[in-house]
Amino acid sequence: AQLLLRVYESSYILRPFRSFVRRRGLAFSADYCKAEDLQTNFVDIGPVNKVYNMLVAYDRNDGTFDEHCLRVPDYLWVAE
Repeated sequence: AQLLLRVYESSYILRPFRSFVRRRGLAFSADYCKAEDLQTNFVDIGPVNKVYNMLVAYDRNDGTFDEHCLRVPDYLWVAE
């Protein structure tokens, strides 16, 4: 499996296909994060998803990063 991945990553002939697949994958991931943000009102499913979705929102530059920043205190509560 590692040999196959190495050939795929180093092949000059597959470069256009590789770029296409990566662009489509990134677009799908960004759309998925946006849908999750809207469904959970920017709280997200867990702390790992929160960080990932904040990074995606920061890269989108559509104003949703500020919404994420407002919901960060929801993860910083102190249990007694």
